[in-house]
Amino acid sequence: MNHSLPVYSHYKRLQTKEVAIGNLPVGGINPIRLQSMTNTPTLDTRATVEQCMRLFDAGCDYVRITAQGPREARHLAVIKEELYKKGYTRPLIADIHFSPEAAEIAACIVEKVRINPGNYTDRKKGKTHYTEAEYKEELERTRERIAPLNTHLPGAWNSSSHWQQPRFAFGTNYEPIRRYPGRNGTGSPGIY
Repeated sequence: MNHSLPVYSHYKRLQTKEVAIGNLPVGGINPIRLQSMTNTPTLDTRATVEQCMRLFDAGCDYVRITAQGPREARHLAVIKEELYKKGYTRPLIADIHFSPEAAEIAACIVEKVRINPGNYTDRKKGKTHYTEAEYKEELERTRERIAPLNTHLPGAWNSSSHWQQPRFAFGTNYEPIRRYPGRNGTGSPGIY
């Protein structure tokens, strides 16, 4: 009887571009990076900082923290400062659910911002089929609404008064797939 497990070490990685996320780049020839997310209230500094430390100590390269609104996004600076004081300098990622304003604030504080592009589109509930012209118009409006993030991307604050290159990622809750069937394949959980 053979009790050996299948060998998963023989795989070929997709060729990807390297993306700088704080002091730990991802993609390219870099190792696979681990990311996790806190489940504490963002405004609870002590609980969030402690959970970030546990995640980093367990081997996470990045920790994602939700920022539901502008108040929580501004509070990321407090969390980041506390982590720096304790010697934790790995990148933080803001997870933005509904507020483009929160994304703009977070882009000035953390190394990466995860947004849902559906938050930047028109809210046409129930509409799932678009003409080519309507689709192009909505894409253009979305680009215009996301553009303010770019004003924050050239540099971001960190507690050492260094400027760094933050990045933002498009995450999906599959809203684009529901709204634009046939245009997104099976979708993607995130695009960097």
